[in-house]
Amino acid sequence: PYSEGRHEIRYYSVDRADNAEAERKLELFLDKSPPKVEEASPSGKFFSNSRTIFIIVDAADSSGVREIELAIDGVPHGFMVKEGDRYIKTVSLSEGGHSWSIRLTDNLNNSEVCSYSFTLILDTKPPVIKGLSGPSNPVFGEAATITCTVFDEPSGVRNVYLCYSTDKGASWVRTVMSLQEGLYKGSIPSQFFFTEVQYYVEAVDNAGNRFQ
Repeated sequence: PYSEGRHEIRYYSVDRADNAEAERKLELFLDKSPPKVEEASPSGKFFSNSRTIFIIVDAADSSGVREIELAIDGVPHGFMVKEGDRYIKTVSLSEGGHSWSIRLTDNLNNSEVCSYSFTLILDTKPPVIKGLSGPSNPVFGEAATITCTVFDEPSGVRNVYLCYSTDKGASWVRTVMSLQEGLYKGSIPSQFFFTEVQYYVEAVDNAGNRFQ
């Protein structure tokens, strides 16, 4: 038996008078396996700031994925839409636990059903930023350290950014602040004398809520 994948068969015929035809070529592609899911979300605890969420599947197959059919809580939701390398379906769900499954079919009709589950937890409140502070008298040649505390319930803090401008807000530099001993810290490089620096902090939680 041949292994899965692409194969090339060469052949020709010879008659009783030893006349031979030109060699011919036949290419075959063998695929007996269903598509493989490389990534699927959501699963586990899923925080969102809306009941409208995206079901996302990243799948691959040697003969190509033909279609992915979605069902949520046992109810069919039709076929997922391919966007780039992923398949996506937008659905509106209630808060709480949900199960979902997909039937993946490739271009040679190999198919498989995969099942997942998640708990939708709504979080519509943005993070809270407190104690934002910077040096009152910056020293030339030294970076200015900016600190603050950030809290968020129930989804938790995902990222905190320090954004600063040295041209009165015409352009901004964005850096990620690091958490050190309960404080988020970031730094603004030393500037020329009499340079006015504007800055703000932006916090993002795991549900996508933002606050500056």
